[in-house]
Amino acid sequence: MKAARRERLLNRSLLVGIGATFAVMLATTFVSRDSLTQQRKAMELVTRTQGVLRVLEGIAASLYRSEAAQRALVLMGDESYAAPYLQATKSLTRLIDEGKLLVLDNPPQVNRMQRLAELAQERLAQLAGALRRPLRSCAAGARSCRE
Repeated sequence: MKAARRERLLNRSLLVGIGATFAVMLATTFVSRDSLTQQRKAMELVTRTQGVLRVLEGIAASLYRSEAAQRALVLMGDESYAAPYLQATKSLTRLIDEGKLLVLDNPPQVNRMQRLAELAQERLAQLAGALRRPLRSCAAGARSCRE
């Protein structure tokens, strides 16, 4: 009789132990799944942030190239410098549009990107205005420059 009771107690303890182990494994599975989901979302945000930074660096580089080509065009008076200027201007417009798409879900960043676009267009307008002024001779001799 004692042996049968001991066997039932052992079986009951074994079932409780197996049930507890299964519950812990199930909880661990759900926590792991949730953690992986959060990690994936974080990686997507990091990737998008890197894309925005790449676009911003490209915008700055395009503005620098536009200014450098404009200066060369003004100082040298050589129309061959117009092509790099126009190419940098087109690249700038494309990059700004790409940047706007990347930040669509973040209203403060949308506003900042719009302001950046306005400032870039202002700068391009200033550069274009300098190109429209008539050339005058510089004291340096063969070089041409703007008034």
